[in-house]
Amino acid sequence: MKHWIQALALAAMASIAAAQEHHSFEQQFSGFEPDVDVERSLGGPLSLLGEKLFHDTRLSGTGGTACASCHEPNYAFADPRQVSQSDGGQLGRRNAPSLINAGLLPVLMWDGRFRSLEQQAFSPFARGEMGIDIFEAERRLNSDPKYLHLFRVALNSRPSANGMAIALAAYQRTLISGESRFDRLIRNSEADTFTAVELDGFLLFERKAGCSNCHLTRAPVNHRASGLRLFTDLGFHCGIRGIADRIPTQAGQGSDDCGQPLKAA
Repeated sequence: MKHWIQALALAAMASIAAAQEHHSFEQQFSGFEPDVDVERSLGGPLSLLGEKLFHDTRLSGTGGTACASCHEPNYAFADPRQVSQSDGGQLGRRNAPSLINAGLLPVLMWDGRFRSLEQQAFSPFARGEMGIDIFEAERRLNSDPKYLHLFRVALNSRPSANGMAIALAAYQRTLISGESRFDRLIRNSEADTFTAVELDGFLLFERKAGCSNCHLTRAPVNHRASGLRLFTDLGFHCGIRGIADRIPTQAGQGSDDCGQPLKAA
């Protein structure tokens, strides 16, 4: 009996330590300011490791879900479904947004709860969306000789939860939008790049419809944006289409009600 009590006590202590360690991971990356210029470099070992992790379905309970399952490259790294789905098939309450230019945003998620891509990386494991926790993901990586090599090359360490977050964030920071016809129109006044209908639509967007009041067609005041137009005012808006019970005013104060899928009329 004494041995059983000791075993249970040790298991409880390990569980508490694991929970504290997981909490410290997120705290470590709270407000984290990465070296963006270095981590944006295409083809570097860190971003290549992150790309492999991003598409690896083995980091899920069923072996069928990866980051790319909800952030699909063919859909601008967004989810074409109304709401995203967890590894176990459970429907969420929100749609996964595009990751294009996500590394340039000051806060992440629909309510701005995360302040860096590194901090956000733990959320799908902590919320059960991947079907395993971060420690099981870490264990699986450490059992794979290829990952042992890739982590050694990229980070000079064994696979770890922190290393996963850093590599995934490095890859996501390479997802930068290219120059479009709109960019050329704004930068060089090349109106001939637009058709007459497109130009009318742009003028409507800017003036009568007022779309650009929130979806700014100028670069926001944001040190990370480097002049890119992100089509956002970086604010949080929830008082539209009948969802007006609570309106978040700043990052991290959003209501879950803002994330509920709108019901068909």
